[in-house]
This record gives sequence, structure tokens and C-alpha cells, in this order.
Amino acid sequence: MQNNSKKRFLIARCDVLGDVVLSTALIPAIKDHYPNSEIYFLANKNYKGFLNKIPEIKQVIECNLPYSISFKHINQIFSLAKEIKKLKIDIFLNLWENPWYSFLSFLVFSPIRLNFKTSIWNILFASKTIPVNQKDFHTHQVTTNLSILKGININNTKKYEPYLKSIKTSSTILKNNSLQKNNYIVINLGAACSKRALELKDITIIINYILQYHKKFQVVLTANSPINITSIDQHKHPNIINLVNKLTILDLITISKYSKLIISADTGLAHIACAFKIPTIINFFTRIQNPLKWSPYNSPTTIIWSSHNCIDICSPNTCPKITCKENINLDKYKEAINKYLHPSFEYISQKNQKFKDGLKILLIGNNK
Repeated sequence: MQNNSKKRFLIARCDVLGDVVLSTALIPAIKDHYPNSEIYFLANKNYKGFLNKIPEIKQVIECNLPYSISFKHINQIFSLAKEIKKLKIDIFLNLWENPWYSFLSFLVFSPIRLNFKTSIWNILFASKTIPVNQKDFHTHQVTTNLSILKGININNTKKYEPYLKSIKTSSTILKNNSLQKNNYIVINLGAACSKRALELKDITIIINYILQYHKKFQVVLTANSPINITSIDQHKHPNIINLVNKLTILDLITISKYSKLIISADTGLAHIACAFKIPTIINFFTRIQNPLKWSPYNSPTTIIWSSHNCIDICSPNTCPKITCKENINLDKYKEAINKYLHPSFEYISQKNQKFKDGLKILLIGNNK
């Protein structure tokens, strides 16, 4: 049921690109139920550019608070609250479990302040809290984000997904790099946490496989930080397009939107891909990474993880065990690449080839 009142919503999710992209699923949900509403978005300055391109967002409020907030940032919090208060926000949607953002919502004096019930501070500063089971590893983060709307009686939210499709993209980045739509594969080399990224030696094998068996496709290399790709780029293959550390987020959205396939770790790029239903091959190494919660949402996805043998809880920032990455099965990458690029192509691993050769010799003998 629609509510035609002109409410002002503020969505707060400030931290990393993937989380910001996933939180955009709230935009169409709000607009469907409050068609006359105004939507404001609180986000880090790095994401202001692409969020401003979503026409349903009235204004992006720049938040430069660090990922880890402490009492020494109290003046910044009060200053930000003063700025937001001028907007007379009716409904403050705090998707970030950090209690400082709950405190911020309290300072803004919004009549409706919705927080997740994850801490005593969230309960204290909210007008209403939404229960969330932090031990439930089977619920995707998009579903969790949308559940906050239950606080304003928006309950049927299953159809809503990350919302980037209304962004008008320019094909300039494609033309400047001689890229043809749907004829290139994007391989993201890095990740915000280096423990999540595939080793360059493994990426080199994957690239060589694509260049050998799927020759018509270009390979676009991306990363949002400087990475030494000498080992990959040494042959200067004409089908390798090096865009490492050269793209804005809007460029990355365009590159993703028109790609044939994306290969990445658990990064913002993988979540951008799901907004356009681009097939994605994504790796998960450490136990703290939960593919049911953080994999690309409702889009064609192949998840590949290492044969992880840690017996303790492994954190991607601290785990000293090299086996987190060493046990990745590259044959699974090759099989997935074939499935998305050329479904009729059959990749036979060395192990399976030896089995087939042995079976053939057993049945018809060795003709050598």
C-alpha cells in the first residue's frame, strides 16, 4: 500500500563500496511505497560521484568519518549532525551497526530512527530497532538491509535488488580503450583486504587460459590500488587491457555493465556486477568470508573457495596460514569460464585427461 505523504528519508551506509552498493536496494523499495518521498544518502566522499548519478537520490551528504570511530571524532559527529538537521529528515535508516551512527541519528532529532538491534546503544538511541540474528550465516546482506524497512511497515521486499540501473553511463571509457560491449572479461586483481585477493601467479594462469581458449575476448585488468602486474603484462598481449588504478567508480560501473564476465574476490566490483546481472566468478578464501551473506545477489555466480584447513576461526587480516590461498582449484575457474563464455566447450583437466586416457587404453589397448 502506498503512502503519498512527502517523507524525507536518510539512508546511512558510509564505509566501503560493496556495502554502499548493496544498500541501494532500499531506494526502489522506498519509492514504491512512498512515491512522493525524498531520499538522502549519507556516504563517504569517494562514493558521492556515482550516488549523485542515481536520479532517485535527492542529495548525497558527505561523511568523512573514519571506519573506526572513537571519542576523538566527537566534534566531527556534532558538525555532521548539524548539517543533517537542516534537512529535517523524517526517517533515519541506519544500516551501519556502528553505534556512533545511532548516536548521530539521535542528534539529528528525526522522529523515526530505525537501527538494527545489535547493541545497547542502538536500542538506546533509536525510536525503533529491528531484530537481526548475527549468527545467521544463510541470510544475504541485501535481505538484512531491506529488513530495516519493517520498522515502517514495508514487509514484502523480496523483489528489490541493488539499484544502479538508473545511472546513465557514458561509453567514452569503452571507446578510449577499444572495448566492444559484451566482448571482454573483467578481472579484478585486488581487494580492500589483501587476504581476499587471488595470487597474481594464479591470475596469470587464468588469463593465459582465456587468451588460449577464448581468443575473441579481451581481458580487462582492474584494481583500485597500485599493483605490480609485470608478471602479467610482460608479453604486452594486444587483448590485455591494463586499467589498474585508472578508473573512477563511474567508469567501473560502465565497464562492469557491458562486460561478458567478471572474475573477482569479494569486492565492490562483484556487487556492482550483480546490479546488472553480469555473470561473476568469485573466490572466498577465509572462514570469516561468508559466501551466503556476501556473494553477488540474485545473479549468475560461481563461488570458488580454497580447501581451507584452519581448525580455528580465521580472520583475513590476521591468519598466518598460507594454505588459505594455496589450495585454490584453478580447474574450477576454467570450467566456470567455459560455462559462461562458451557453454559447448568442454575443459578437461589433467587429472580427468589421465583418467580418460587410461580408460581408453584399458578398453581398446595401447596403439602406440
